[in-house]
Amino acid sequence: MALEERGPDMTQYHVIHNWLWLGAVESLDQAAELTRLPAGFDQDGYKILCKPLLSGDYPLHPLG
Repeated sequence: MALEERGPDMTQYHVIHNWLWLGAVESLDQAAELTRLPAGFDQDGYKILCKPLLSGDYPLHPLG
């Protein structure tokens, strides 16, 4: 999953897999590459990600 964060001068995609933040990139192609990394559950990441993921304030993009 890629959470899109858009500002006046840039767009970033925060890549999340199994509630683990894998990184932020500038394109969906780069985001798809990050999903190839192994990921596990991260409790702290889960707490941080719940609000933006569930708020509906940010576009979400399925990857792969």
